[in-house]
Amino acid sequence: MGKHGNVLGLVGLCFLFASAGCGSDEHIKGDMDFRGLNARDKDAVYIGDTKWILSAPDKVEFMTLDSSHENFDPKAAGTMHGYRIMGSAEVADAELKKQLVGAVKKAVQDSDGTVAACFMPQHALRVVRGNSSADLVICFHCLQLEVYQGTVHAGASITREGLGLFEKTAEQLGLSATTRPAG
Repeated sequence: MGKHGNVLGLVGLCFLFASAGCGSDEHIKGDMDFRGLNARDKDAVYIGDTKWILSAPDKVEFMTLDSSHENFDPKAAGTMHGYRIMGSAEVADAELKKQLVGAVKKAVQDSDGTVAACFMPQHALRVVRGNSSADLVICFHCLQLEVYQGTVHAGASITREGLGLFEKTAEQLGLSATTRPAG
């Protein structure tokens, strides 16, 4: 096989183990997550004016996502940064808006940097204040959050703490169930 074949085989094996992610209890802990996003700097996720937007949102749109990509046609279905939107509803209740945004901020703040070696988001929030908006794509199972503002995005590790609130909210809003990772 030769020198290069052995190296490629080793790289492939490492990728196979790293991609186990949500289907197992395998988690990694470190300064960077498996995609190279900063998993430890808790303020790095607040890109642009995201912190300002989250401090007093005018509008919060709650979404459930399908991260499976099975039978996925992006032209025929609404998407949120590459994931099919299963259901979407505007959150009218001011207290619930505050709780949802607060749960995400707390999940970032309380994280110890542990993440799974995958990203299979089940929830998202589009948060709007004035003419600015930020999209929060959330995977409580993989312990990760991605924040998008325009063409810029950042990621952070999170805790599972807000999962119950997000699942309860999806049920209350009558949204389609999310596709959950195995395990």
